[in-house]
Amino acid sequence: MQLSVVTRCCMRPELLRENVESVRKQTARFVQQIFIVDRHRQGISWANKQLHEKRNFVTGDYVFILDDDNILPDNEFWEYASLVAEYADTPEVLVTLALRPSGQRVFPGHEDWVNKNLVKARTNAHCYVVRSDIWKKHIISFGTPTTHSGAWQFPEAMLKHKPPYRWKWVEVIAGESVQLGRGHTDNLGEDWWEKYVLPEYPEMTRFPGEDIYEIVHT
Repeated sequence: MQLSVVTRCCMRPELLRENVESVRKQTARFVQQIFIVDRHRQGISWANKQLHEKRNFVTGDYVFILDDDNILPDNEFWEYASLVAEYADTPEVLVTLALRPSGQRVFPGHEDWVNKNLVKARTNAHCYVVRSDIWKKHIISFGTPTTHSGAWQFPEAMLKHKPPYRWKWVEVIAGESVQLGRGHTDNLGEDWWEKYVLPEYPEMTRFPGEDIYEIVHT
């Protein structure tokens, strides 16, 4: 069962290096990582909309958002989560734990998800892994209406769906925020991707006619 990791990137090559390395270390094989590049610091609202506009480049069975300032701290995250998904007959949404920079396991709590008591303070984009067909159907809600809180709007839209989707709790730490909020970016110039990123990853390929890139971690 393949996972697609979608990584939005904005002038943070040092943090991106940690991000890519954490995905590379996954014990599960053939993890697709998609990179959406913001060359001009167009901001979080633009980045939110890109998730929907670039959705068809995702090919995995499940999809997970892990921005360039976040990492996967557990090397066995997807190996374990995919087994849970398989045994549970591929539920639409897998709910996971996530870490703040303090290292505290603050979101979400098990009762929050069992009771569907979602609040912004305990919801992040790397708190859930979504089956690809469902991800593509609802990911527009991440940026519509325009907001800085897409990580909250997206699961809320899935919760409202009728008939209800199947949500499966997975007791595993998925993502960790290296920095909170919209985060710091460097002023590296429009060619920052070619200058600082591409030389480091010769295995990275570009989709023709798009400013979107891919690594398949094997």
